[in-house]
Amino acid sequence: TTWTGADLIPTDHPLNTGIIGMMGQPGANKAIQECELLYAVGTHLSFPQTTTLTDKFAPNAQIIMVNIDQQQLDNMNVKVDEKRAMSVTEWLDMEHSFVCGSRWIERCSELKALNKVGNPKASFGINSYFFNDMMTRLLPEGTCMVIDGGGTALYTGFQSSYIKEGSRLICSSSMSAMGSGLPEAFGACLANGRRLTTCLIGDGSLMLNLQELQTIVHHDLPIKIFLINNNGYLAIRHTQAGFLEGRYTGVGGAKDQSVSFPDFSKIATAFGMKYLRIASPDGAQDIVKLALGGSHPALCEIVCPEDQEMRWKQGFKQEGGRFIPQTLDEMVEG
Repeated sequence: TTWTGADLIPTDHPLNTGIIGMMGQPGANKAIQECELLYAVGTHLSFPQTTTLTDKFAPNAQIIMVNIDQQQLDNMNVKVDEKRAMSVTEWLDMEHSFVCGSRWIERCSELKALNKVGNPKASFGINSYFFNDMMTRLLPEGTCMVIDGGGTALYTGFQSSYIKEGSRLICSSSMSAMGSGLPEAFGACLANGRRLTTCLIGDGSLMLNLQELQTIVHHDLPIKIFLINNNGYLAIRHTQAGFLEGRYTGVGGAKDQSVSFPDFSKIATAFGMKYLRIASPDGAQDIVKLALGGSHPALCEIVCPEDQEMRWKQGFKQEGGRFIPQTLDEMVEG
């Protein structure tokens, strides 16, 4: 799937190989690079899915695109062999003659194993990917999981969420706006009949829309906010480390004292919210269960390493002073 189609099929479904793209999962990207026939249904395969190396995307495949938007079909980044201007429903109602062989299904199952988060080493606290994988496995079916648009929460949410039958994964993926998680969680919770809703958000993103905590408290919604505290803007630190030779500014952390953050336990108290804190894997499950319990809002702070690597990302090589992007079957693991 793509990011925004990730909740169409449960994670453990035998035919789900994962999420493709620059910040997707390695198994799914390898499957794309190896396949012989690619149906792109309801997507126009934009750069986040293909990277800018469009001529190397699915190099062995005949690509057939099914899309209701004719303008998207007329403005493609990827070379498509056949375009079908129709809705997904119309396409599903057609008779299809192709057969997916058992050997390919077995191969995809092998590739899917590459998506396992595992337990990455943490210099301090708890790794956000390990935490999110554990937390989302504890959620009941049908839970609406909101991912904030800010860096670490965004990548963690899509690369490590365990999606169950009927669950939803919500994010402002078109804009990936920092701070979007809180208002989206509010709207999603109301739209879902005031049922349990989670929001994965970073410390920097929370500060941009802090007032929405009062909105959530005022309406007493069962929104459980899991706050990734990595002492600043980790995704921007990665950018400054990788492309600016570690010239850090405005990102916080031990190497940049220009930014600071409040005591989030006091923030929760000020808004009258239940507060919990996880600072290591030990006992983390029990604390998550406490946070998820009850029908009132809760803020659970997750202390994460400020030097944590992203689990998977598109690789770049330096050649002659330039950064050269690599294909997605060669994702860098952190």
